Amino acid sequence: MAPYATVLTTTAPKEVTTLYTGGALTTGEALNSSVIQFPAILHGVYQPFRVVAVYAYEKATAAGDIRKPAIRIHLYHANAPSSPTGGSAYAGSTVGLCGSVTVATADYSRVADNVYEAQVSTDVTMVSNGSGGDATSLFAVVTSNDGTGYTFAASSQLWIQIYLELHPRLSNLP
Repeated sequence: MAPYATVLTTTAPKEVTTLYTGGALTTGEALNSSVIQFPAILHGVYQPFRVVAVYAYEKATAAGDIRKPAIRIHLYHANAPSSPTGGSAYAGSTVGLCGSVTVATADYSRVADNVYEAQVSTDVTMVSNGSGGDATSLFAVVTSNDGTGYTFAASSQLWIQIYLELHPRLSNLP
């Protein structure tokens, strides 16, 4: 029997819209008040997949507004979790939770004076179970992972991008 190949794919960067600017964010507090959707990135029901890497991009108008935030990205499959409230502790659902990816401040590198990016390798592995509202999508909620707290400037923007490895068969999962 011939070996089955895996397929590497990536999502388009999605903005973490309307970052919370009302005060310092500490561990577990949501960065915004919405759920990020990565639509139609899985090929179908019962699609085994692995999140290989997560990218975070931060951009601000001025270099002094860059925070390089320590964040945790909670990844969900098929079922969008409840929307967080920016600046409040997030107690997300466990339904459809694939895993969480942590991005530390030290993971960021400078691209330009006012642009930083971070890449974090991960090994979140799951099989699309075919249940839930959208069996081919992933969803994300981004929370702070910084115990000392930071405040975003009004000009700050943050994007998340996911790199996936899609497997055609369950036997290909590590």
